[in-house]
Amino acid sequence: TGEKSHVYRGPTTPVTSTALSPDCQTLFAGCWDKCIWSWDVSSRQPLQKFVGHADFIKTVICVKLGHNVVLISGSADASIIIWDVATRAKLHTLKGHIGALQDLAIDPTTYSPNITSVTIFSASSDPEIRRWTVSFEQSAETEQTQPILEHETSIYKLFFDADDDLWTASADGMVKCL
Repeated sequence: TGEKSHVYRGPTTPVTSTALSPDCQTLFAGCWDKCIWSWDVSSRQPLQKFVGHADFIKTVICVKLGHNVVLISGSADASIIIWDVATRAKLHTLKGHIGALQDLAIDPTTYSPNITSVTIFSASSDPEIRRWTVSFEQSAETEQTQPILEHETSIYKLFFDADDDLWTASADGMVKCL
């Protein structure tokens, strides 16, 4: 409608990304202050902050794994952190990129209700796309896979379409369907 219906306040630095919890009750926002802010969606009241990255947050996604909800953040510090939403605890830190993380995407072929692990893809300015297996108990780069090298420079966006094809957008001026 063009009219704003809700405003969520807190950060004093730019907000770079947002995600909703699987039940749509919590809003998460990655910020330049190196934190992920959260709010109760209905009351618009701030909840906890997630602190642990060494540089600003570029991308956040949230997913339910079994009985647990995890928040996954990617930062300009080239790391991915897996968080327990209930306790705000850092569960895992994933490293492999040498450039700033730009985007994260959940592989829809590995996600279904009540699953306990999921595959995510990460894009960065290195310009690699990497695959990671994420669970509440452990997370690591997916074994037996090499980084996907399809672009000449930074990859800014990852997107899976309805046919489960991975689309990419890059600073090299190309969009690709992989």
